[in-house]
Formats: sequence, structure tokens, C-alpha cells
Amino acid sequence: MLYSTNPMVQVVIMSSPSICGPVSPKLRRYFFPVLLCLLTLATYARLFSCGFIEGYDDEPYITHNPVVAQGLTLEGLRWSFTTFTAGNWNPLTWWSHMIDVTMFGMNPAGHHAVSLIIHIANALLLYFFFFRVTGLRARSFLVAALFSLHPLHVESVAWAAERKDVLSSMFGLCALHAYLSYASSQRRVLYLAMSVLFCCSLMAKPMLVTFPCLLLLLDYWPLERMRHTSLPPLFLEKIPLLIPVAAISVVTMIAQKSAGAMPQLAEDTLFLRISVALNAYVVYLRKFFAPYDLASYYPYASVPADRLIAATAVLALISALVWQLRRQRPWLLTGWLWFAGMLVPVIGIVRVGAQSYADRYTYLPVIGVIVIVVWGGAELLGRVDPGGYARTAVSALAILACAALAWTQTGFWRDGFSLYTRELAVTEGNWHAHLGLGNMLTTRKRYDEGIVHYYAILITNPLSPAAHRNLGVAFEKKGDTVSAQTHFQAAIQLLPESEDNYLSLAQILRRKGDLDGALRIVMDGLRLVPYSTSLLANKALVLQRMGRIEEAITAFQYALTMEPGFVEIYAPLGGLLEQSGRVAESRRLLEQLNRINPAEAQKLSQTLHQSGSVK
Repeated sequence: MLYSTNPMVQVVIMSSPSICGPVSPKLRRYFFPVLLCLLTLATYARLFSCGFIEGYDDEPYITHNPVVAQGLTLEGLRWSFTTFTAGNWNPLTWWSHMIDVTMFGMNPAGHHAVSLIIHIANALLLYFFFFRVTGLRARSFLVAALFSLHPLHVESVAWAAERKDVLSSMFGLCALHAYLSYASSQRRVLYLAMSVLFCCSLMAKPMLVTFPCLLLLLDYWPLERMRHTSLPPLFLEKIPLLIPVAAISVVTMIAQKSAGAMPQLAEDTLFLRISVALNAYVVYLRKFFAPYDLASYYPYASVPADRLIAATAVLALISALVWQLRRQRPWLLTGWLWFAGMLVPVIGIVRVGAQSYADRYTYLPVIGVIVIVVWGGAELLGRVDPGGYARTAVSALAILACAALAWTQTGFWRDGFSLYTRELAVTEGNWHAHLGLGNMLTTRKRYDEGIVHYYAILITNPLSPAAHRNLGVAFEKKGDTVSAQTHFQAAIQLLPESEDNYLSLAQILRRKGDLDGALRIVMDGLRLVPYSTSLLANKALVLQRMGRIEEAITAFQYALTMEPGFVEIYAPLGGLLEQSGRVAESRRLLEQLNRINPAEAQKLSQTLHQSGSVK
């Protein structure tokens, strides 16, 4: 083994199993973990000045979620197991957000600090995992450092709502450690511990459904269990893990469909989805080696034929080369399949969401590429640089470059304006960024500026129901009800199953005094969304304005039978019952509301007392 007297070489050497020079064992044990923590903290220092992102998933997950806003409660724990909010089933993630609110309230710095701590824990887990299986401290440190500092991972750390990514990965990496202990001892309790940790990972985010396959890869290298154990026993050993994989896959499909996050397969062909997936693999590789144009959203688009052919050729060439060299360099096969295989659930064959790819999807998969780079770089540079100087310089440069880029990328997550502006700067036809900026400007009553962004969406996508709806909202707030009505009507034609557009259009017509038109719009909506309590309530309001009191009461009561917790209905219904002289029904309504929401019941009681209907 070759050692260098250069002090820089003693800090980072890719090919050495230990730190060089006369360093005490205790210092050698703690030096790299401490350095890893310090580097990550310094790189993400700007995170503490970042806020929640307006108009993004931070709202349904944290800032606008009434259950999470209460902190950690027993009711919240029960809710976390039954909700499909934001199209996901991830109870452990909900718990972590509730704990954050209990500890920090709605101070974003506290939420970001917890995500960063988990990310640092993941880097340490990764370092100790590779050190345990290879005994190579410096290489293990470089793998963990590139993982921790690479700008591709900023999205997972800086986006508060993406807590599920770092949390799921923490449980997954802990499961890898448990498997490593089990593989060396064959103790069933360790297999059970690994299984529990794996299930926890899936309950935070269903990303690690390929975990059983990953374990088989690790059996090949670096554990090398396949050298002394045949494949069938190793395969059968992983069978029990397929049970939670199947369960979480079904639950996730149901959750995504319930939230409309999975576009109908008829909307895009299998060929389109495969071509986008093949291109995404190459894009991820390019962004790993040249991460200069990272964004929080990449619009879904078809892939030109020449790019598809090039992407297919690149992937085929890499796969063939890896297979050819699998015996001499087994880390190539493990690294490549780690990357390619772990991306399968999110690569787009089964399409979820409206993006072509996302930086957050690379959080764990890119470890495979890092392993190839570190082990391959050690071999190549070791041939020309036995003293370790070049290896040290290249390692230090790679770490510093990643840290600098991640520092810059973190700054874009300061707020919604900087994030959406960055999207527009590095992507083309990004309706998501225009929509986000338009919404933020409209919220701040800068209507004309917001309208410009909404019209920018229609230039590239004239059939965007979201653009038409938001134009309707902006024009209505601006006072231009004629333009607002036109865009709400267009939104209804493009997305007839959305109740919000019917409600907005009916509200405009009701304010203009066109009660027949308002009732017609509400009834059109109910034909397509028959169980919408909001549409039923608006139907009742229109009927009330028309003087059709009994029909209005019936509509309100029907809405309450479907959603007894719709507290906004109780006051107008109570008033109508009072107006009709149905005092006993009004009292029963008040008692029902008191069981659901005592505060609202008190308000209704005061109103009815003032009118004299409650004695």
C-alpha cells in the first residue's frame, strides 16, 4: 500500500483504506465524520434564511394544513393513517411535520433545520455503511461527501414539503445497516429489524420499493455473498420483503388517482412514456456531471427522434460496457444497476405528476453513480499517480465544486419568487413557473403583472384550464367581470369535472343578478360532480335569492347529509328554518353543530337568540 507524506493527501485519498501518516486511531475514527458534518453545515448555511414556498406543496403539507397546524396530537396521528392529502400515503412524514410544528410553530428555519439534520444523518449512515463493507475510510468519505454536497440534492433538503425524501432515505439506509449485520450473523432478529426499518421507509415515502433488488446487488458486491452462496437462497431470503412492496404499491396508486396526480394512460402513449423515461436517464447523468441548470420543475414534453436515438445508444453502450467488465470491476455493475434500478418507480413508465423528471428523484439512486466515479477514479488516477497527489487534488476539487454549486442552488429556495424565476431562466415553456409567479402577484394585488404570466402559459398551451381559471380569478378581482366570465367558461369547457370553475362563474352571475344563469351553471356542475357539497350549497344560496325557500332548505339539508362537518352551511340553513317558522328543526340543527364545532354553534346560537327563534 502506498502512502504519501503530503499533508493534503492525508485528508482525502481515494484509494487508501485509512488516513495516511502518524495519526492516532481515535482521530482517524472521527476525522472524516466530523469533516462531513462541518462541510454539509457550511454548504447549507443559507437554508436557515429560506422560507416556505408559496403556492407549492409546502401549503398542503404544512402552512395550510389545519391538522398539521395543531402539532402532534392523537387525532393527527389517526388522521395520518387515513389521509391521501397531496396524493400520497406517508404517515411517518406527517408525524415529522407535526413534531416540527409542536417544536417550532410555523417558523420555517426550524423545519429546514430538521431536514438538514436528517440529511447529515443520511450522509453519515452512507459513510459508515461503505466503510463497514469495504474498510476504505477515504473512499467511503468521498462517496458520502459527494452525496451530501451534490446540488442535485438541494431540492430534497431545502424544500420543506420534501421531508418525505430525506426521512424515507434515513430509514432505508438504517435498513441497509441492519441487513449488513444480518448478512454476517444470520440472526433473525436483525432480519426483523431490517424489515421494520424498510416498512418505515415506505411509510415516509414509497420510493424504496426496489429495496429487495438492491439487497441482491449488494450480495453481488461489495458483500460478495454470491461467491459462497447460490442465488436461489439469496433470492428466497428477500421474498418476505415483497409483501410490503406490493401493499404500498397498491396504496400509492389509489392515493395518486384520488388526487388526480396520475394522468389517464390514454393521454399519452406507451411509446411517449418510454421515450421520456429513456431520455430522463441520460438527463440525470448529465445533471450529475454538469449540474448548472437545475430547476424545481421540468415540464413534460415529447422527446425528438434524434435525442431519443442518442439516449438509447448511450444507455445501451454503458450497459454493455458494465456487463463486459463485471468480473474485473464488480462495482461497475452494482453502481449502474443501483442507479438505473432505483429510478424505475419514478422514471415515468407509470406516469405520476406533470413533470418529465425531478432532481429529488435522484436522492438515493445517484449513489450508484457516485460509487462508480469514486472507485473508477481511484483506479485510473492510481495508475498515473502512485503518490496520491492527483487523487487528493481531484477529490478536493470535486468536493469544493459540489459545495459551491449547492450553496448557490440553496439560495434559489429562498422564496417563491426566486424559485419560479430560476425555473424560467433555465427551462423553456415552463407553465408551472408562470402559474406560480402569476398566483403570487395576484395574491399581492398586482393583477396586471399576474395576468401577463397567465397569458404566457396560453402562448405555449392555449388549452390550459389552470391558466384560464387563474385569468378568471385575476380579472374578477380587478373588477373586469366580463373577461372573468369568459375565462371561467373556457376553463369549464376544458376541465368540466372541476367544481371550482362552476362556483366562480355562478358567483359572478349571482352578483350581477342573473339568478337563472347562476342556477343553470350550478346545475351543470352538479350533473358532472353530483356529490359536490359546495355546489349544493351554492344551489341553495341561489334558490334562496330567488325566493324558493323550501327548495333552498332541501338543498342545504342534502349537502349536510353528505358532509356534516361543512360548518358554513349551518348558519344560512338555520336562518332559513327560522324564517319558515321551523323552530324545532332549528334547535336540532344547533345541537348537531354543537357536537361538531362548539365555537360555531355558539355563534349560531347568538344569531338565533337575536332573531327570537330560540327561547
